[in-house]
Parts: sequence; structure tokens; C-alpha cells
Amino acid sequence: MEKSKVFIIIISLFLTLGVFSPLLAAEEDKEEDLILPDITIYGEGEKKDKELLDPGPGVSTHTLDQEEILRPAGSLEDLHRVIQTLPGVVKQGDFTSIMYIRGGNVQETMTFLDDILIINPYHMGIFSIFNNDLVESVDFYAGGFPAIYPNALSGVVDVHYREGKRDGVSGMADLSVISAKARLEGPYLGGKGSYLLSARRTYYDLILAGLEKAGSIDTDETAVPSFSDLYGKFVLDITPRNKLTLSLLRYDDRVTINEFEDPMRPDADPLEIEYKDVNNIVSLWYDSGITPWLDINTGFSYAYMEYEGSVAGTNPMKGKFNADNLTIMTGASIKPSSHHEIQTGVQMYRTKIRMDLFIPLIIKNLDPLGHYIGPINSKKVLVSLKEKLSYVGFYLQEVWDIIPDKFTAQLGVRSDYWADIRQWTYSPRMNISYNLTPDTVIKTSCGLYHQVPANVLFSDEEFGNPDLEGEQSIHYILGIEHLLNTNHLIRLEGYYKDLNNLVVNYDDLASMPPGGPFFTNDGKGYSWGLELFLQKLDVGKWGGWLSYGFAYTKRYNPLHTLDPEWFYPLQDQRHTLSLVLNYRPWQLWNFSAKFQFSSGKPYTPVDESFWWLEEDRRDPNDPDPPDVWMADNEDINSARFPPYHSLGVKAERKFIKQNWDLSLYFEILNAYYHKNIFTYVYRGGDVEAGIYPEREAIYDLPIIPYFGIKAEF
Repeated sequence: MEKSKVFIIIISLFLTLGVFSPLLAAEEDKEEDLILPDITIYGEGEKKDKELLDPGPGVSTHTLDQEEILRPAGSLEDLHRVIQTLPGVVKQGDFTSIMYIRGGNVQETMTFLDDILIINPYHMGIFSIFNNDLVESVDFYAGGFPAIYPNALSGVVDVHYREGKRDGVSGMADLSVISAKARLEGPYLGGKGSYLLSARRTYYDLILAGLEKAGSIDTDETAVPSFSDLYGKFVLDITPRNKLTLSLLRYDDRVTINEFEDPMRPDADPLEIEYKDVNNIVSLWYDSGITPWLDINTGFSYAYMEYEGSVAGTNPMKGKFNADNLTIMTGASIKPSSHHEIQTGVQMYRTKIRMDLFIPLIIKNLDPLGHYIGPINSKKVLVSLKEKLSYVGFYLQEVWDIIPDKFTAQLGVRSDYWADIRQWTYSPRMNISYNLTPDTVIKTSCGLYHQVPANVLFSDEEFGNPDLEGEQSIHYILGIEHLLNTNHLIRLEGYYKDLNNLVVNYDDLASMPPGGPFFTNDGKGYSWGLELFLQKLDVGKWGGWLSYGFAYTKRYNPLHTLDPEWFYPLQDQRHTLSLVLNYRPWQLWNFSAKFQFSSGKPYTPVDESFWWLEEDRRDPNDPDPPDVWMADNEDINSARFPPYHSLGVKAERKFIKQNWDLSLYFEILNAYYHKNIFTYVYRGGDVEAGIYPEREAIYDLPIIPYFGIKAEF
């Protein structure tokens, strides 16, 4: 290890001790003022409520409770960054919480909040929209998910928010370097109902605006993002077996970049970029326990989303996108015996979409070698799109303990009708578990999964191909789980995923037949891998988990003429390792660490062996455009970034008083300051001197100290 990194680690440790050692001294000096909190510390031989070994037929499933979500270091208060430590998950980098599941694209994973589909679960891709303080549990499926889940090819993230407390009014305020959060909850109607309200907002924009007003900084060429979300949940027990739940969610994002200059075009007008989006969701659920063996739940949700963006400069453009989605669902659970359960239901979705784009269109003139000579026509065009998407899905699923406590089968089927592509799909699925011993379970799964084309443009009559069909994948999974002792679990799984009917397009418009279509269902691919997961429950003084995944993914596009037909997609990452550790040496102290390693992801390199000069025709109004250096790309994703690795550490100290609690936490991201490469760009170059542009690395997050204070009453 480099000396500079060792020095940074030492400094990080001293910072941690420097912040918390006075608090430790205060704890020792004022022990008599301490009121012990409601914290349970389990001995090594004792058992926590959570059962590690699931004897049921669920495969490739991980359930995280709130404690497992809040404790890990390096998560930036983001649920998805915790899920990224589980096997089968590949992350894009430190700047985003976007996830790839077992070789699938981002859009192949569906996300749900309290059974409601969340179409966009991200704050601009940087953070997920979920508030970790509200999460009761998360069910993450890396594959083999049951028939109740629609429209997903690779994985499912199913988030469950808790209800408000009914034993009195309580609240929380949390102020950190990243955001400010507040929560209020309590009972109403004498405890027959509860409410839970929360608000969260980042404040980078407020801080930067204040500093700029004071003359301390200039925010030109600086991205100033802001994210916020509001949530409310109201629950009413109509009878002991009937419950009504109303949920309200609003989240929005904004970013502004002023006077950004293109390093490859110093003579062009600076860019000014603005973007904002607003998402509103309301849902109402009625859960009814008709009899001890029959439960019925019915609900609806309405979501409205609006996105706006503009770019001012040499080639101004702007766009607006809005959509509203109506969902109606009803489901029933029938338990004729303690060893037999049948689930069935109907799900209906209707989405209206409108998109308006005002963009400059430059029709290029190419020489016989495909080199750009100049525009033959330049104009600004308005692209308008209106679409109405709808589908209805039916599912039937049976879980049957064929041999109680020994052999269990989960058999299910989905049938969906996609109105916009006029297609019925049928998706049978089967999961089986066999208990070799009370501590060892073998599980296997096979299932067919379908998904409608992710982008509405793909099947649009004017811009796409209205004859497209749904994409599909088949999952084959085999695994074994073994309980080493009460608090230690080891799991080993292997999987193969076959993908067909994938939507692909031409990489060279010149090779497209006259009249198209530009998109077809001729793509296919496959993914296979092995995964290891070892977990120790947070009992005694320490706990955590270790995950490792080996994966191999390839995609096929027969429409490629410039690139190979078989290629590695961006999410093909051979090795992924995560280690999460939590350590509680004293009752009011908690320390945690998260280490992640991954082999390099693929990227498309530039062919630096041949550069040529072209007129920069991006400004059609320029009568004398300058020359710029140009180069071709090599084969798609034919090179790999260097391996990624990073360490996050966190320390937390609690103070417990009669009517309120206080927590101070301190965290360091990328603690030993490893420069992980996010991407490459080409800058500089001198046309007159004959100097070519040079490749520069854009790095992921540097070492970042991070702290906050949290008060609860």
C-alpha cells in the first residue's frame, strides 16, 4: 500500500477518535446521569428474532430489516447502496445508486413500495427515493421471484414502510452533511389508527447560494443539485381484522449548471443546463380478514410524473415529459390448512404519456469512408409524442408443504395482456425446497419472465416499430443453505439466465433498410454465475455479512455492422466482493465498516492510432467553423477499467435521556483514498501544432468525511 494511503488511514482514525474521545470521557464521568436505552445486546449463544435459515421455497432472496439497513457504513443514507453489497448486484460507481442484477439492464429490475410499483425509484440516479428511517423491511430478489411480481426480467426490490407508533406521539430530527430529515408519528382515534409523516431535503443548493451571495465562491460551471421528498402514511383499524391504509408520496429533483464550457470547443457559447422533475403518488389499500383462512386486499394508486429540461447555448434545446399512471389491484390469500396456501389476484395498469422535444437537427454528409464532411441541412424540430399504455395481469400461486418440514413446492403462473403491443404472455414459475437436515436446505427454481419494451419510442408507430413483442428471460437456479449455528448462515447459489426477444437497434443508420424498422426483437443473451453469501446476525458484539459473486454476461445484436454481434454489456463484471461489519463494544457505541471490491467493467476505447481533422459543424450558424480532432471507437466494450475497491467506516454514539435520545455519527467514505476510475474523457489537443487530445480519467468519489446529529423524542 502506498505511504500516502497509509497516512490518510491514520489521519482518518485520528479524526474519528478526536471527534468521539471527548464523548467517551463524558460517558465515563457522567455515568450516573445515564438512562439505559431500549437496546438489546444478545450474547453469542442467544438468538435474535430474525431467522437466518428459510426452509421455504424462496430462492435468491434476501430480507433486510431496519437495523441491517441503518448500520452499514458508506451507504450515504441510501437503501440501494446497502442492497449493492448483496450477491448478484453490480453497481455503476460511487456517483450513482443504480443497480444491475445478474447481468440485467437497469430497467429489467422492478421496484415496489408497499405493493405499489415505483416507476422511477431514483433521485436523478444519484440516490434512491427511500427514507431508511421509515423502512421496516426490504425483500430483494436477484432471480426466481414469484408470480405475484409483474413486468420484470431480472430482479425485484420490494420495500415495506412501517406504520406509525400507537403508544404515544414521537418524532425525530436528523441533520447531516447530506440532508436534513424530520419525522412525526403517533396514534389517533384512541389508538385505532396511526399516522407517520416525514420530510427530507438536501441543501447543497442553499449552502452554495449563500456562499455565492456572500462572495465566497462562484457557482459558475458547478452543478447545484437538490432533492426532496415528503411522505405520509395513515392507518385505520376499522375492525380487528379490517384495515384501511392511505399513503402519500412526493419527491422532486432539481439541478442547475451555469456557464459550463466545453473543453473541446473553447470558442462555443457556454452551456446553461436546467433540469427538474416532480413525482406524486397516492395509494389507498383495504386489507380484510374475511375468515381465519381467507384474506383479501384491494387497492389503487395514482401517480403523476413531470420532467423538464433545457440547454441554452450554441445549440439550444428543451424538452418536457409527463405521465400519469393508474393502478388497480386485488388479491386473495387462501389457507385451507397450515401446510397449504393459495394466492391469486388481478393487477391493472394504465399509463398516459406525453413528450415534447425541441431540438436542433443536423443532417450529416458523410464521405464513402463514413467520415463527417459537413451538414447539408440544419433546422430545429419539435418532436411530440403521445402514448397510452395499459396492461392487465392475472396470477395464481400455490405454496404446498408436500412433506411437512421436509419438501415444499411453490407453483405459480402469470398471464398478462399488453395492450400497446397487442400481446398475451404466459409465465409459469416453479420453486422447490428440500430440507436435507433441520439446518440444511437445497433449493431450485425455474421460471419464465416477460417485460414490455422499456421505452415507449421502441413501439411507437412513427418513431419505432409497432410490431415489437415483449422481451423474455428464463431463470434456472440451484442453491444450498446451511445454518452453521444459531447465528451463522452460509449460502451457495448457481444460476443461468437465458434472454430472448430483446429489443435491439442498428449501430449504423446506413445499414438500415429503407423505411426501417429501426428497432427489432432479434436480440438475445445469457448470464451465468456463482454466488457465495455468509452472514452473522448482530448478536453479541459484532455481526455482518460477506458476499462474493462470479458472473459472466454476453448480449447478441445481429443488427451490428460496425461492432461485433456478440459483445459484453456494460454490466458484465466478473468478480464482485463486499464485506459489511458491525461492531458494538459498548451498549451506546456502534462502529461499522464496508469494503467493496470488483473487477473492471467494460468500456469502449477510442482508437488513438489514427486521428483526423473535421470542421466542427455543431453550430450550423457558424460561417467559418473551426477544425477539431476526430477518432473512431474500437469495438464496443472491448476494454476494461482497472479494478474498483473502497472502504467506508462509521462510528456512532448514543445519548439516552428521560424523554429524548441523541445520536452523533461520523463517517468516512473511501477511507484510504483509492482513485477509482469512473470513466475516461479526451481533452486538450492543438490543431495548429498537430498535438492530439489526451485521455484523462474521471474518478469516483474521493475521501469524504461525513457527520451528523440525530435527535428523537
